[in-house]
Amino acid sequence: MFLNRAGRHDVGFFLGFIEIVAHAFLGVTVLGWHSGFHYYILPTVLFILVFPMWQDLSRLIAPILLCALYIALNLYSRTATPTVMVDPSALNLLNALNIIVLFIALSSFAHKYRVAVRIAERELREANRELDLLAGTDPLTGLLNRRHILERIEMEMSRLERGGKPFVLVMCDVDDFKPFNDQYGHECGDSALVYVSNLMKDSLRKLDRLARWGGDEFLILLPETDPEGGRVVAERVREALENMSLSHCGRQMSVKMSFGVSICARPGSIKDYINEADQALYVAKRKGKNSVVLWRDGLPGT
Repeated sequence: MFLNRAGRHDVGFFLGFIEIVAHAFLGVTVLGWHSGFHYYILPTVLFILVFPMWQDLSRLIAPILLCALYIALNLYSRTATPTVMVDPSALNLLNALNIIVLFIALSSFAHKYRVAVRIAERELREANRELDLLAGTDPLTGLLNRRHILERIEMEMSRLERGGKPFVLVMCDVDDFKPFNDQYGHECGDSALVYVSNLMKDSLRKLDRLARWGGDEFLILLPETDPEGGRVVAERVREALENMSLSHCGRQMSVKMSFGVSICARPGSIKDYINEADQALYVAKRKGKNSVVLWRDGLPGT
């Protein structure tokens, strides 16, 4: 117990293993085979196989040595006279008690092993979830990355092919971000991207998905949304940005964005729909920035 509290689990287990084997050996030599002390050797094989302190070679050799000891004790008890003679009824009772102890030890071991397996499985699932999250998340903004948002768009397209409702894609980026970055520095630029990301997230519904497409460019997925609904959402985000300012290093800075909206009303190429949103965004930039342009039937609208 002292060694376990000190974190020396390997030493504590090894000493406990030696004590159990010595206890079984002495019990059989002193009281005889029918005392049942040889049963204690059996569960130690399980401990050897699962406990991490044993190396692969030890896991092979130790059970063989225990088997040899068990056979040797059995052969020895057939010819040797016990050191202490015990009444047969008391010896039978002792044997029964040792069988009970064996079953309790095995049941306890099975329970602890089952709990350990459950904990390991839960930790593995959590680790896998964290890896999936990291693999699909932009490290700066915490938004979905390009790969992950494309997977979500593919899911929406599959629903659309099965008769689902249309959805909208909104491509947007920060107006004049490069001069902004050059003037105030990359740290300030990163703060602006985080600021924009948080504001856009607060302006969207729970079922909507927002991703950092690359650099200062973002892509919004609006499931079950018509063209006018997509334009309204984009306009709401644009106005929210326009009416607020970013505070960084003692400066108050205005951050504005342009938006291109594409409606996915029928099954088609995801790349084409994203390109339509991108083309609409390009038109918004040419119109003077800080605006929303909706792509309608192959032509950009307002």
